Amino acid sequence: MQRPRTSSTAKPSAIGPARIIICLTVALAGCAAAPLQWIKAGATEAQFAQDRRECEFDVAKATQTYDPSMRSMLGQDLQRVMRQRELGIMCLRARGYEARQ
Repeated sequence: MQRPRTSSTAKPSAIGPARIIICLTVALAGCAAAPLQWIKAGATEAQFAQDRRECEFDVAKATQTYDPSMRSMLGQDLQRVMRQRELGIMCLRARGYEARQ
């Protein structure tokens, strides 16, 4: 008895990488700690908003590279998100803000 042949054009039944990223993002967001509250003596909301935007811009520039040593895009995305959070915290602290939960 011959085994049925599978077509090379058949779609794999595995979940696609984009769906995995979305699922992990949602799961990690649900498990994340309470957002940090940033405090700086004498700082206004407008000043904080400006500092935060500048930090976000700097973090985005610093983390837009591709790392060929990572074997998967999922690994790179998770690593990038963790690094962005770390750099964002460091940037605001360097500007004199203190994080509280």
